[in-house]
Amino acid sequence: MARVALTFPFSTRAMAWRVVAEDITDLLRSNGCEVRWGDIYTYFSPVGFDRWISVDGADLQHLSMISAYKLFSKELILYVVAEGKPAGAPFTPVKLYSRIYTPSRFSRDMLKKWLGVDAEIMPHGINLAKYRNVDENKVREIRRKYEGKILAFYPCFKDPRKNIEFLIKTWCDIAWEVPEAHLLLNTKPIGYWNIPLLLEKYGKLNPSLEKHVTLTRGSDPIPFSQLLAYYHACDLLIFPSSSEGFGYPVLEAFSCGKPVLILDTFGVNELVEDGRTGLVVKTVETYEMPDPYTPGKTFVMRSPDPVDFIEKTVKLLTDPALRRRLGRNARREAEKYDYRRVYKPLIP
Repeated sequence: MARVALTFPFSTRAMAWRVVAEDITDLLRSNGCEVRWGDIYTYFSPVGFDRWISVDGADLQHLSMISAYKLFSKELILYVVAEGKPAGAPFTPVKLYSRIYTPSRFSRDMLKKWLGVDAEIMPHGINLAKYRNVDENKVREIRRKYEGKILAFYPCFKDPRKNIEFLIKTWCDIAWEVPEAHLLLNTKPIGYWNIPLLLEKYGKLNPSLEKHVTLTRGSDPIPFSQLLAYYHACDLLIFPSSSEGFGYPVLEAFSCGKPVLILDTFGVNELVEDGRTGLVVKTVETYEMPDPYTPGKTFVMRSPDPVDFIEKTVKLLTDPALRRRLGRNARREAEKYDYRRVYKPLIP
């Protein structure tokens, strides 16, 4: 039996990585591997592994610590993402790893530019059965609660790239044009943004704004079963993020047969074909922004064209035939990302 260690040292706040790690674990165990989760401190013992897989960011601190894993493993595989300049870059990682994978062409280019490494592209995979096995009662409960509404769902965390203030501001105009439009915003009420204050601020532009926006969670994340119910209950995923290493919520929406609206920006624009699986909003400027949580790290961002964003959002909200067509295509597109096929190279 092959023994595999799996770790994602600093990314517990990035739930997409946790889902990726769970799917990799499932695949390895179904292929007869013993899998243990942890980090270098957990395994500071004479334990040997056939393969050590580390998933997360490509910052200097991460890669410096991760290089020690080679001491405990015959083979070290890194599965990393870079959304701009990694903290500490430019630097060259110590060549103790066997392979480096990254989920998008954009991340691959950033790794080459800042670290001088040649990474292979391995897009994130998804467990389709898990995302299609939804509690229909929870879906009906959400639809009853918002009966007569056209639901746009946006799950995100507290990060400047997620463009929440832009979304709330433009939703003022969208709600004027489409009174049935309702935004389900799944994020912490207070984090990088204070959502109640934003609603109060932009409510001056549209006094009914708060009737068109609902926060679907509090400070703690909602259970996966409830998140899944929102994906299935919504009419579309709206995803105005300005930069992504991949854009996992888009793949989640695809798996649930939902059309998406994204910005033509890094990482995520590799997933969506405009007019076939979703709509892509024009961007007008490329710039860099420091990561507020990691000193020395920057994101490469693109800002959206607000007019095009409003027009395409309204189009998707008001054309149910378009949503159905895009949703059917999206569901078929998700088949390409079946985790059993995508993560196969990780099996010893």
